[in-house]
Amino acid sequence: MANFIGRLDGNGEERTMIYRRLKEVAHSFGITSTTPEGPANLLEDAREMFALLFYRYKMLTTAAAAPIFAVEDALKLRLTTTSPSTRTSSGPSNKA
Repeated sequence: MANFIGRLDGNGEERTMIYRRLKEVAHSFGITSTTPEGPANLLEDAREMFALLFYRYKMLTTAAAAPIFAVEDALKLRLTTTSPSTRTSSGPSNKA
């Protein structure tokens, strides 16, 4: 809830929500140097959309979906770069 009220000041009082504070909160969402370029771009877009919620709250669903797409993209990249011999399957075998 602190993200929606602009966080709390040193005295525990609510701070007024402004765009700059949302932007500060969004930049605390981590993107590491090992994050692939595609997922990192999606996460950066999500950061920007989160801050823009100050002006248009309806962007929340898109801002919330972008990190999910980034994780999906990162997993696809990881799974396609892993050689088939190192992958394991927990599903049922297709052997007859």
